[in-house]
Amino acid sequence: MPGDLPDKALLSKIILLRSQKQTQEYLLDDLRMDEELLRELDFNTMKSCLSDAPKRESLSMLLKTIQSL
Repeated sequence: MPGDLPDKALLSKIILLRSQKQTQEYLLDDLRMDEELLRELDFNTMKSCLSDAPKRESLSMLLKTIQSL
């Protein structure tokens, strides 16, 4: 759908994430996301959503985990 951003869609799916290991398992095993596609997400778009996010700590963990892939 035009205008849909996978980066922002991913942010809306995030649960309480406390570690990089848990986050990686959630992304790759539970959501079955492709590791290569995760690396291609617009990190700046995701980071810009962080300041207004209610799950700020979990989203920070998400960004940190994606950067480490």
